[in-house]
Amino acid sequence: MVQNDLWGGSLRILTNQTIYGRVMKSLPLYMANKRHNNFFIKKINDEYANQLNYTLSSTVVNEKQNSEKNNAPLFTYMHLNIPHPPFLFDSTGKRMPDEIKWGFNADTNDSNAYLNYLLYCNKRILSWIDEIKLASHDKAVILIMSDHGAKPPDIQERQFDNLNAVFIPGGNYSGWYKGFSNVNQFRVLFNKLFKQSFELKPDITP
Repeated sequence: MVQNDLWGGSLRILTNQTIYGRVMKSLPLYMANKRHNNFFIKKINDEYANQLNYTLSSTVVNEKQNSEKNNAPLFTYMHLNIPHPPFLFDSTGKRMPDEIKWGFNADTNDSNAYLNYLLYCNKRILSWIDEIKLASHDKAVILIMSDHGAKPPDIQERQFDNLNAVFIPGGNYSGWYKGFSNVNQFRVLFNKLFKQSFELKPDITP
C-alpha cells in the first residue's frame, strides 16, 4: 500500500503539515541515521524502493485494464520522491549502500550519489513512459513535472531548474513555448485539448 501525505484515511490530511505530522514523518529517518541502526535504515530504504516500483507499475496496470475495458477516460496523478534522497540506486540500477542521505554535503560523496541516482531515475521514467504508451496504444497524455530542481548548497538557483516534459497523442505541441513554467501547464493543456480559454499566468520565479 502506497502512503500519501495528503490522502490515505484517518486524519492524515489534517495533520500532515502540523508539528505532529512532521515529527512522525521525519523522526524514524532521523533516529535510524543518527544511531546508525542498519536494520531500520535498510527497512526505510526498502520501503522507498518498493513504493517507487509499486507506484510506477500500478499506473501501467491500471492504464492497460482501462484500455482493454474501453472505459471512460482515466486520470492518474502521482508524486514521486525521485531523485530525492535517499539515493537508492546507481546509474546501472545496482542498490547503493544502505545509508540515508538527506541532501548535498561537501564533506561526503552525496553529489556523486545524486548524479548516479539521477541517471537511474531518468532510465526508469523513460521505461515507464514506453510502458504507458504501449498500454494505452499511444492515446495517453503524459505530463512529467518537477516541483523543484537540485539544491546543492553552492548553487541555489539550481532549485528553479524545473523539468517539464509533455507527450500529446498526435504530436501537436503548439501552445507550449520556451521558458514555459509549471503554473501554466494545465492551463495550456485544457486550452489545447478541451477547447478552454484559461488566461496564462506570468512565467516567473519567487
